[in-house]
Amino acid sequence: MEHVVAVISPGNMGAGIGARLVERGAAVPTWLAGRGAASAARAAQAGMTPTDEAGIAGAAIVLSIVPPGDALSLAERLAPTLARSPAKPVYIDCNAVNPATAARIASVVTATGCAFVDGGIIGGPPVRGGKAPALYVSGSEAARATPLGRLGLDIRVLDGPVGAASALKMSYAGITKGFTALGTAMALAATEAGAARALHAELADSQPALLAWLTRQVPQMYPKAYRWVAEMEEIAGFIDDGDAGSGMLAGAARLYRRIAADAAAGGGETTALSAFFAGQTATKREGKAMDIRLDGRKALITGGSKGLGLAMATLFAASGADVAILARRPDSLEEAKRAVGATAKGRVVAVAADVSKAEDVRRAYDTVVDGLGQVDILVNNAGTSQTGRFEEITDEVWQADLDLKLFGAIRMIRLAFPGMKQRRWGRIINVLNIGAKAPRAGGAPTVVSRAAGMALTKVLAGEGAPHNVLVNALLVGVIVSDQWVRRHAAQGANVPFEAFTGKMGEGVPLGRMGTAEEFASVACFLASDAAGYVTGTAINVDGGTSPVV
Repeated sequence: MEHVVAVISPGNMGAGIGARLVERGAAVPTWLAGRGAASAARAAQAGMTPTDEAGIAGAAIVLSIVPPGDALSLAERLAPTLARSPAKPVYIDCNAVNPATAARIASVVTATGCAFVDGGIIGGPPVRGGKAPALYVSGSEAARATPLGRLGLDIRVLDGPVGAASALKMSYAGITKGFTALGTAMALAATEAGAARALHAELADSQPALLAWLTRQVPQMYPKAYRWVAEMEEIAGFIDDGDAGSGMLAGAARLYRRIAADAAAGGGETTALSAFFAGQTATKREGKAMDIRLDGRKALITGGSKGLGLAMATLFAASGADVAILARRPDSLEEAKRAVGATAKGRVVAVAADVSKAEDVRRAYDTVVDGLGQVDILVNNAGTSQTGRFEEITDEVWQADLDLKLFGAIRMIRLAFPGMKQRRWGRIINVLNIGAKAPRAGGAPTVVSRAAGMALTKVLAGEGAPHNVLVNALLVGVIVSDQWVRRHAAQGANVPFEAFTGKMGEGVPLGRMGTAEEFASVACFLASDAAGYVTGTAINVDGGTSPVV
């Protein structure tokens, strides 16, 4: 049992650490309850073994590596099983939580009879042949983490109580993320004042290392900004100095919330920042040709917890709409709700539902209406690609695909359509793929379901037009989303995701894969008053890939 190290969960960091432990001969069980296909694929690629709560509690060491908001609830969920387990593993919380939260987790764990170690990870996920991130540990039981050092991890024991390692993590992140925020704010201020070129030149001359660091850090921050909001708020709460340092970091949280909204909208601030750090000149207003607003609208997005759905939900919320997201897995929904809420102007509702089931559709729709009052904008986005040779596709596979992609949309529209007509305002967007217009051999059943969805779009557009209910379809090409993350993980090759997507984008006329944010921008336009004369159309969002207009 000495070399059995459980890791929860197999996100990028957890899977990276799990792979390093497996390389050094450890058995690494993991818990996939409520996790998606991408997590399962990462775990398999890392050599981790799925197990249940009892399997986790039977390990010698448990590493908790989850989003900070889930750290305490994970310990509470495992506590009964840990209490019953004769193994009594050492529980190491490795999450970005402040010392007060670490102390609460410690109380939960030690009540089960297990040893608790406070941990803080500094650095990126380990890669094959590369160094591991530093795992700082503290508390009276910290020395019990040292066996992990013989298994390829960089264990650094602090001479301090529970909370010391978390305090170090908070302090380090406060410096690095806080300084990124400072650089962001001053680059934008210089751009607005017309001093961008001069500031960049002066930094290059007198502070080249500083400019190089910011040039790396700031553009990489845009897609992470929504996650940094809560972290900066927690760091601000960690600083007990009145309003000096804590106020500065709370301001950084507000800046990251603004940048997250701007990035989701494809707005002028991220455009200006990219131009600044590329040594070019721009103003914040360049690249912001139109301000699309959804203020006061109520949007329901199926398949809203990841990929395109999450990008649309984030942009709709940042543009003023109240947003409800539907997906099957509650854990993914809660994480998505936090992400959308970081930039939301209004309410965010998350409902777990399987839209392939009629009873789930009815229940979910009623829950959304209870939370938002009505549905003005409906985006039918649920569904993954299911393809195969025609002769090998069973009736069950055909029915499951149609239930999810066609009947799921039909049933949801049937509920939303009457209210939209009565209020004389509505938007329905059916997310399909380019195979709906140009089906290929081996593309069934998905291309057939999607082609039916395109026909449904045209029928409804005609029926909705007299009532100002506009119905359109967006056809997806090769766009970076959760489906491509799963495909990359399933390949099992040690190829960076960026290289993988670069290769996939070579066949696109524009020479690259699209982004979920680009797709969301088109959807936001169709959902707005700016698209008041657009209905009954199917728009390719594919970089020119489709042979059909």
